[in-house]
Amino acid sequence: MTKSKRNKFIHFIKSGRLAKWVLGLAKAVFIIGICFTILYPLLTKFSMSLMDQRDLFDPMVKFIPNTLRLSNYPELIGYMKYWPALSNTLVLSTIVSVAQVISCSAVGYGFAKFNFKGKKLLFAGVIIAMILPPFISITPLYLNFKSFTLFGLLPPDTMVGNIGPFLALALTASAPRCGLYIFLARQFFR
Repeated sequence: MTKSKRNKFIHFIKSGRLAKWVLGLAKAVFIIGICFTILYPLLTKFSMSLMDQRDLFDPMVKFIPNTLRLSNYPELIGYMKYWPALSNTLVLSTIVSVAQVISCSAVGYGFAKFNFKGKKLLFAGVIIAMILPPFISITPLYLNFKSFTLFGLLPPDTMVGNIGPFLALALTASAPRCGLYIFLARQFFR
């Protein structure tokens, strides 16, 4: 190594450019690793979805199928009754979302505009509901609302496999994320 090259290298190290370069390299390796961790399972499942049954059980076939089979998707859509399930999901999520927006907005408006006894205590409950992870409260809430009878007007067993429990959670603003929505509505109406 000549003296001029050594001086350039020492200047490169002392100027901090080496640290920036190493930090940039570490960031790139980290981001590429995260992308690989996320994309690898998706790409392998997509590749497997295009394989024939023989390719799935052939240990020599890993990513690129020997026979490309695009008919897997129409068969799957027919077997799963995909379109009715998709329409049911869209109807359910739309109805529940609209009900949740209405109820959380009304509760948030009440917290923002009206003064009443126990307002701070109730709002503390809303904040606690925001902090709790949803999996802690979703099962007990569903079990409570699955036999929701609307003051005895409905038979209790009609709610299983129905929109009723979801709608009851949304209309009473007690679904898992309603605390956040109430807080945001209160801040908006303030």
